[in-house]
Amino acid sequence: MNKHFTFVLLLCSCGLLLGCWNAEEKAAIAKLKPTKDPVQEEIYAFRLKMRALYNNRRFAELEPVAAEIRQTKALFGNGSWKIAQFYESFACRREEPESMWQLHDRIHQDWIAQFPTSITARIAYADFLREYAWHARGTDFADKVTEEGWRLFGERLESARKTLAEARELTEKDSFWWEVALGVARGQQLPKNAYDQLLEEAKAIEPKFWGYDIARASSLLPRWYGEAGDWEAYADKPPRDLMASAPRSTLELSWRCPVTTTMFSAKPTRPGRRYARDSSQCDKNIRDRSSC
Repeated sequence: MNKHFTFVLLLCSCGLLLGCWNAEEKAAIAKLKPTKDPVQEEIYAFRLKMRALYNNRRFAELEPVAAEIRQTKALFGNGSWKIAQFYESFACRREEPESMWQLHDRIHQDWIAQFPTSITARIAYADFLREYAWHARGTDFADKVTEEGWRLFGERLESARKTLAEARELTEKDSFWWEVALGVARGQQLPKNAYDQLLEEAKAIEPKFWGYDIARASSLLPRWYGEAGDWEAYADKPPRDLMASAPRSTLELSWRCPVTTTMFSAKPTRPGRRYARDSSQCDKNIRDRSSC
């Protein structure tokens, strides 16, 4: 009984102290003024502008923007690549209805039709198809995915692969191509050694594009190619072994060459069957996707 009484008294004392602390905190909060991160505001404005052009099918205005930031390798003040923010501004939220996804599909096809030699249009479409594949599969465990979900998942990933293969034939090259290709490779269960080669090829082409390190960290999860502790060990490597602009905190969220030729010619079997959940969400956690 005494123990119970002591415990209740302790709770009451803590409650009184907590009440005083909350009152002081509220008084301090009242004096604070809201502020905005100027870099995030700049990124948000850029993405809104790109999204508006995309929604209105003003592809002729999107093309030169992509060409410039691709050539200059422009970065925002927080180190994020403008070319990555460019493509991600077209994303559709996974919870959107099927009709919205179909609308996006038509917009992308219109873009390619108007600019048949555009690498930008094809990379954007391949990225969409990759997300559309996961939309069909869902985020549940593999044994809960329907046969129709598996069928659409496989078909859309294969369409993404073919679209990337078309883009690979074009003269102009784009760092984001490799990020999309790595995502498609995971979904299509490219063998680990081939995936590793693809990643090394990407890093050799653009060492500072930290999206590749995110792809590596994600691939080292047990659901893909890794074992417990692998991605943490990778994140703890000396800076010289990682992308110069990829902080560990980012990793925690989790052009022609033989390997890409193999990747974009071999037909996968039952993509995604052996993985428990959709790990593409790990890649998304570090990004603020625009809504449809």
